[in-house]
Amino acid sequence: MKIGNILMECDPQGKKLVIPDGITHIEEGLCDREGFEEVEELVLPDSLIKIGMEAFYGMEKLKSIDFGNGLEEIGDGAFACCDGLKEIKLPGSINWIGESAFENCLCLERVYIPSGMSSDGTGYIGQICESAFRRCRSLVDFECEKRVEDWGNEVFASTAFEEFVCPDMMERHIYLSERIFEYCTKLKRIVLPRHLQEIEQDAFEGCKRLNEIVKKDEEWQEVEMENGILV
Repeated sequence: MKIGNILMECDPQGKKLVIPDGITHIEEGLCDREGFEEVEELVLPDSLIKIGMEAFYGMEKLKSIDFGNGLEEIGDGAFACCDGLKEIKLPGSINWIGESAFENCLCLERVYIPSGMSSDGTGYIGQICESAFRRCRSLVDFECEKRVEDWGNEVFASTAFEEFVCPDMMERHIYLSERIFEYCTKLKRIVLPRHLQEIEQDAFEGCKRLNEIVKKDEEWQEVEMENGILV
């Protein structure tokens, strides 16, 4: 199967799609064509650096992704509305997750990002952009071993967390972005980073069950807020 300049391997049933080694970039809207409706497994090469905007948008039967070991950038909406995904493990090389990259992946339960370095030696993620995991209504587990420089608004809005312990790699953050946990209606408890100083007033808007906010420190004590500011 050939799309654009990419010759791709697809099994006879059309359920496994393999992007060949040597490809470094995937174009925008790559799979926005007929013939990909039955794909359940996607295999990306270690040579791949960037996935374009909405490249795999709306592949509803996609269940498994092997991201390879060299991916650095996931474009806006690249995997949005891939309802069959339950778990993703991104490579340690990742340093940018675009706006709405995985939004509306309704069955996604777990996200894991290990530590690692990108090709330029960067050991952190520059940004997890706005709404990256918004409306992932089954998401209950997010583990990130890399420092994230910037968290966009609504990153985890309308997810299924009951408890969220901010990753150790959020320790440098002094604020929580706008609506980051908006309408997480199952959220009951959150553990904040040690150095957090400011919470946007609408960070927890619609979190009706949230009754315990704890700040990571030596004693893990409950914190007090006044107009969204830690006091």
